[in-house]
Amino acid sequence: MSRRAALVLAALWALAVAGSLAARPAWPIDETRYLSVGWEMWQRGDLLVPHLNGTPYSDKPPLLFWLMQAGWSVFGVNEWWPRLVPSFFALGSLFLTARLARQLWPDRQDVAAAAPFALLGCFFWSFFSTVLLFDMLLAFFALLANSGIVRASREIGPAGWSLVSLGIGLGILAKGPAILVPVVPVAFLAPWWSGGSVRPARWYPRVLASVAGGISIGLAWAIPAALAGGRDYGDAILWGQTAGRVARAFAHRRPWAWYLPFLPVLAFPWILWPSLWRGLRQAKALSRDPGVRLCAAWAGTGLLLFSAISSKQVYYLLPLAPAVGGSRLSGSREHFSSSRSCSPSSPSCRTAFRSRPGLRAYRPPARSSPPRAASVSPGGRPPRARGSLKGSRCARSSRSSRSSGRSPARRPAPTTSKTSVDT
Repeated sequence: MSRRAALVLAALWALAVAGSLAARPAWPIDETRYLSVGWEMWQRGDLLVPHLNGTPYSDKPPLLFWLMQAGWSVFGVNEWWPRLVPSFFALGSLFLTARLARQLWPDRQDVAAAAPFALLGCFFWSFFSTVLLFDMLLAFFALLANSGIVRASREIGPAGWSLVSLGIGLGILAKGPAILVPVVPVAFLAPWWSGGSVRPARWYPRVLASVAGGISIGLAWAIPAALAGGRDYGDAILWGQTAGRVARAFAHRRPWAWYLPFLPVLAFPWILWPSLWRGLRQAKALSRDPGVRLCAAWAGTGLLLFSAISSKQVYYLLPLAPAVGGSRLSGSREHFSSSRSCSPSSPSCRTAFRSRPGLRAYRPPARSSPPRAASVSPGGRPPRARGSLKGSRCARSSRSSRSSGRSPARRPAPTTSKTSVDT
């Protein structure tokens, strides 16, 4: 991603966050409850066991509450800092999405440039990026772990596996074992989506070791917290919460097909983009693309597993959103230049503005002149200058051929890429 695109992305994020903080207070029930847990942790000075109304709070791990304490120790106790924390992870997820797109499609720099803007322009993502929830943290750590999986499949060394363990471990501290849903299937299906670049005999032991390393990070908090919080609290965080939500949820219990009617809404507005449907014509070719296969393993198995879990909420699907956006862009036959993707008049930026709460009144100015030549000319030279030089050379060769009595030799037809650049 270019520096200009990164600045535009950060500016869009900052406008959305500022608009959300100014337009609304903390929403009950979830936001106010999490603020209460953070405030009680601040009052008690107990960073190990969260409390709500004097009782150990076993519903969620403490990472979000720790980050609240860190901000309050710097800025003082306030309401805006806790609401900023998930937004920072949303911004980080946009940059991780661009990085993962570069890993999956190194020959499609347009996908890497447009992917974060497409994700930001998705109403589902942009709405929840300013809400005080744990799922945006989970999406960030799922991106981190899956980026490590892709790196481990292409490089020899511990760097990729370290990212996998770190993403799983911090994801457990953010929202418990739910981090395994968008990560573990991607790792176990690597022989399918990688195109045979991994050897199962070596791959799966390393997958198990990295998952065990991530779980050990979570247990480094859970075991001392279980000992300090009492038997009931220990049973809840080590087993009861996970088993209860999976098999027989005590809250948000839904039927297995509950997510299906929401899928078109979650993909809005990109589901209305004609190039998405035109790209389905090449579905057979796309099915062999390693990046598309990884996104299918990520989003498809994630949706099946989240549907099998008894407890369901729409925002539980946030960790799957980057996979859906990446596969959609890679399947599009339309190419995006980095300069157009970060232009205020580009479709992705317009949608990103209008899908944000409080920013729908924005109307980007109409472009009064054609795009700059540098945006379609590699190397930054205007096509006119290159065409003029080519024309002068052709004129000189024509004059020399007339003076010598020979007809000018025919040049071979230019390639498609050169024709598009010269045009």
